Amino acid sequence: MDIRAKLRRQFRLLDEEALRRERAIDAYNEIIVYLRRFLYPVGMDVLDANFHWNWRTSLSLGCLVTYFSFLVYTVYVYWGELMLTMEAFSITGIGVQGIFKMRSGFKYFDFFNQRYRLLKALHARNSCHQENNRALVFCCLLIGVIFKVFFIAYLISGTGFLLIPMYMYVMHNEKLMVLKVNVPGFDPTTQLGFLVTTGYHTLLIFMAIAGILASDLGIMLIVLHIVGIADVFKNGLKELDELLTDEDRTDEEVHEKVLEICIMHRELIVYEEELDSCYATIVFVQVITSVACLVLSLFIFYVTQNIGSGLFIIAAFFQLLEFCMLGTALTIKNEEILLALYDVRWNALSNQQRKLWQFLLHRSQNAVEMTIGGVALLNMETFVEIIKTIYSYFAMMVQFVE
Repeated sequence: MDIRAKLRRQFRLLDEEALRRERAIDAYNEIIVYLRRFLYPVGMDVLDANFHWNWRTSLSLGCLVTYFSFLVYTVYVYWGELMLTMEAFSITGIGVQGIFKMRSGFKYFDFFNQRYRLLKALHARNSCHQENNRALVFCCLLIGVIFKVFFIAYLISGTGFLLIPMYMYVMHNEKLMVLKVNVPGFDPTTQLGFLVTTGYHTLLIFMAIAGILASDLGIMLIVLHIVGIADVFKNGLKELDELLTDEDRTDEEVHEKVLEICIMHRELIVYEEELDSCYATIVFVQVITSVACLVLSLFIFYVTQNIGSGLFIIAAFFQLLEFCMLGTALTIKNEEILLALYDVRWNALSNQQRKLWQFLLHRSQNAVEMTIGGVALLNMETFVEIIKTIYSYFAMMVQFVE
């Protein structure tokens, strides 16, 4: 496949003909295959109905346990040296996220399997409906493009963490630690200690990137599918509107379509409610730890000009941006649904059907939003406020030092 063909395939969501030609179920299966490639290394393939604990799961847990154990040892070694201690703590948020994400995988195993089957059935059912198929294909391709942007950001950060120490060691014979986490019993200033420590850090970074990408793509898959589901719902409203303008329509046809839309709307509301209940804690931990990581990393980068801290800032920033973007997508689609309900010729409905429509409008005016643990709404406005807060804490730390 030449470069132009690859580019066309990557950006086929911009090609209207490609959107209508591709089947939604195939686009969905492509995303699932991609997701399971990242779930496999960390031993958390929760999409497998027969999933069970395996050696890769033990390796993931072992990395988390040893990381926090070694962190305590490292703080003990560096105690009294402020910058080294802060560098050790600056990436702790990733470990905390790993614990909660791993716990979430087991706790919500049934939820993830149910959502996987529900979305697969949705794509299979609508693959023969031209407009719905197009909407769902676009949704899957959009998820893929957004994920690849974050994948590149994480890959650059992780690769930089590894290449910089290697470069310093090969070119300047300087033993620069990848992470500020010491392995008990090994002195990183010696040849053997440096190799053992670097190997352990490489394993941590590989598992961290695989885990982050797996969890992030899983969250994108479930949350951003609200885009496709909402578009399918709006297509149903268009069909009702066209039916109401058809002079040959029957009352039974209209009634069945209204009931179908009510059922679809109820399923949409339940889907959104489960999103917030499932991800509220994860989002809260993600936001709090990302803020802490960004403040510490910014301060360390400002004081020491450590390139590793700069690379970590990129990864932490994109993590924070990702979750706020997902919440914004949900808000936008809720607003679109409300406007679409208003635009339907509901005045042509019977009195009983108008009462149902009033209920739909009322429920849409009080749509479910994703929150940060119920404390604040998860959207881009909150993202801006968080960035301001990070800068305030960073400026306060700089002023304190100076």
